[in-house]
Amino acid sequence: MKKLFLGRVALFAFQCTAGLASAADLPAMPVKAPSYVAPYYNWSGCYLGGQVGYGWATSHNDAVSPANPLGDETPADFSSRPSGAIAGGQVGCNWQTSNSFVLGIEGDGWWSGMRDTATNIGHEDVVIALDPHTLQAKYLWAGDIAARLGVADGRTLYFVKGGAAFGRYSYEFRDFDVHSFDASGTSVGWLVGGGIEYALFANWTIKLEYDYLNFGNKSFSAVHQAQLDRCAMPPLCRTFGPPYSFTVNETQSMIKLGVNYKFY
Repeated sequence: MKKLFLGRVALFAFQCTAGLASAADLPAMPVKAPSYVAPYYNWSGCYLGGQVGYGWATSHNDAVSPANPLGDETPADFSSRPSGAIAGGQVGCNWQTSNSFVLGIEGDGWWSGMRDTATNIGHEDVVIALDPHTLQAKYLWAGDIAARLGVADGRTLYFVKGGAAFGRYSYEFRDFDVHSFDASGTSVGWLVGGGIEYALFANWTIKLEYDYLNFGNKSFSAVHQAQLDRCAMPPLCRTFGPPYSFTVNETQSMIKLGVNYKFY
């Protein structure tokens, strides 16, 4: 009886060992990789930063209208396309909701190097029959106050913005003969834009943004002045009675690269 019991124990041990060896030879069961979860970043807080970029615009005026030419000049198209570098800064605040939405308000301001000069051949009625006329458009500075709406994906924020825009412009009219004027003014319009912002570190972010500004129509006028030192016939050099006046429609587009420091 004792021998029979020991034999059965040995057989059971052999079967268990063989089973474990067979299980070890089987391929491992596939394990599903955990789904990706973007690292959390809190976008709430106020920030201050700087920006550089490039802008291009259309400055369209109504000098082509016989009812409103530039002074005594034959109506001509003095529309231009100013372009150039911009540099400035921004300040704002964000509030991130319990989900991924980010609400904010931002103010921007920048110096503008956008310039362009339009030239036409004018028909003069005082000294010479034909001479070149130029109207230079200068965008001096601009800014905006806008609301922002964004969607956060961890350290990346996709946003759109919209609000009020304001800017100052200067126009310089010159011709070969005796006439010149300078006019400048501030315009108010609207802005829409959007971009992407990325959190580099705990407090520093970098953004790339596109903005479109529309200032509508604005009227400019200036006293027409004679340049006596350039006049070959002084008796004929005179200041015309009505001032030069014209209406300009301004639109701008710009790409801006900015860096922000966020305060907690």
